[in-house]
Amino acid sequence: MTTSHFKRWGRIVLILGFLTAIGFSAVVITSWNLAFARIGEDAGALDCAGGASAAIAVFYSDDPLDRDARIRAGLGAARACPRSLVFFLGGARPFRNYFGSEEMAQSFRTFGVGQERLRSERNSHDTRTNVAALANLAKGNGTARVFLVSDPFHLVRIRHEIARLNLE
Repeated sequence: MTTSHFKRWGRIVLILGFLTAIGFSAVVITSWNLAFARIGEDAGALDCAGGASAAIAVFYSDDPLDRDARIRAGLGAARACPRSLVFFLGGARPFRNYFGSEEMAQSFRTFGVGQERLRSERNSHDTRTNVAALANLAKGNGTARVFLVSDPFHLVRIRHEIARLNLE
């Protein structure tokens, strides 16, 4: 083979690799967007029969669009179950004097959810500490069931942590 053949095959391999990378990226981006579009989809299955012994747990996200979607899903669940407590978890940034859980609770108050239903915490900043804070809130408020509101990828980590701590 001559040098021109190697250059030609090199270009073909480079183009195929580039097209493969573009295709893979498109699949990943589409999957990611579809997953996040489903944040509140399970709200229809929420069982409100427990009244105040049931709670809705809304987990903080640093991404404003994701956080807004979680707040909307949580508000829908709170309206569907008007006697349930609402727990807000995560977003503790004490070095900046910022507590995302409290900001989300304020959003709920703005939308007319009564303060007596809202519980937030100021310590959790990752999935492990979110679940520990959730366990404390549930225990301290006599909560038997909790409806989790987060994105699908975070819910996998939350459920893993709940199982690891034997909280189910």
